[in-house]
Amino acid sequence: MKIHASSNRRTRRIRLEVANDTDRLGRLTEAVEAALAGDPDHPPTLVAATAHADTVEIRLKPLASHPAIELEGFVAPPSWWCLGVISGGQAGRLDDSVPAESGPSRYPVHLAHVVARSGATARVLRDRRTGEVAAHIAATEPHDPNPRHGTDAGVLDDYLRLALRLPTPPPRRDTTELFAALWIHLVMNEAALHRLLDAPWRRVAALHPVLDVTGRLAEPDLVDWAVEHLAEAAELLARSHPWARVRATCQEGVGPVGGRAAELAGWLDDGAFARLVLANLAPLEDLLADLHHLLRPDVHARLLDTFATWGLLAPSVP
Repeated sequence: MKIHASSNRRTRRIRLEVANDTDRLGRLTEAVEAALAGDPDHPPTLVAATAHADTVEIRLKPLASHPAIELEGFVAPPSWWCLGVISGGQAGRLDDSVPAESGPSRYPVHLAHVVARSGATARVLRDRRTGEVAAHIAATEPHDPNPRHGTDAGVLDDYLRLALRLPTPPPRRDTTELFAALWIHLVMNEAALHRLLDAPWRRVAALHPVLDVTGRLAEPDLVDWAVEHLAEAAELLARSHPWARVRATCQEGVGPVGGRAAELAGWLDDGAFARLVLANLAPLEDLLADLHHLLRPDVHARLLDTFATWGLLAPSVP
């Protein structure tokens, strides 16, 4: 594993007088972030530590690529008490309506994100413009699992926890969104070739993965019901194919998705797998908007109604 290959690893031992595991993690994270903050050009650095009574032995390893790539598939040695990443980065305002006169929308920061085997999380964020430091330490810290609003911090938190063999937050919802995304990608592929300009609803609906199941049964009445009640049929499909089952089929090489998520299915848990799969798919809202001129108006309207029934239609979609 790449984590052990570098000769640039540095080891330090520091003394920490602390009341509990969470406090120790917070102090360690603050100390290591401060030690590296003086070098604005240092590469992303992996930090690992082993704990010995009131002392902690810290190992630092500069990384040659993105930390998530370095962590893929990695399982930390049992002796490691915590694992984290320290890196420079860019932060941005959450509210784009703030006037430009108030400052740039993005600015340089220095951040540390460290997870302990207890599940505790410590995050330290330094504003490089002002030197102001904000720290957040919690005994348990499930991050926001919504991939639409997630950042690299969410991916890193997942991967650090997986490396320590800790559970990540569960999927945000069931696989209805996955099968809806696979469906809309198939629809877009056909529509982009102008094959659906005059197509009725039945032809568009038949591209949904649920028809793969009903079609194999060769029962015309069931196929007709699935086409006319697609929203309900897709929910039944999601109920019978939860994330655990989808991940298991991907691990066996026969799942509905491929790529890194399928390759890492055995290392990922259900929550991290779901977020990685959905993050690698194009935004549903964009595809639905692009289909506006590629489908019949009545078919596009029914498409939007179906997504609204699933709770997947954002207000910005016409």
